[in-house]
Amino acid sequence: MLTKELEKIELIRQPNGNYKLDHAVTATQKVILGAFGLDEKWIKAQARQIGKDIQNAAMPEEQKDDDEDAENEEY
Repeated sequence: MLTKELEKIELIRQPNGNYKLDHAVTATQKVILGAFGLDEKWIKAQARQIGKDIQNAAMPEEQKDDDEDAENEEY
């Protein structure tokens, strides 16, 4: 039952290619996550990171290198 409730936490792909949580985290999910020392803020941070990972995995290698170089530039 607990895993069924947590399986409802899903990411959806938006038309612009970004990913976001499909629904808000429910009170029941918050209680379950709290038992493991996790909270809604942690879930949202993980969702953002997973979305970025998915986008990067789909990105051509040349573009990944360009993006990494841009992140390391100093202004």
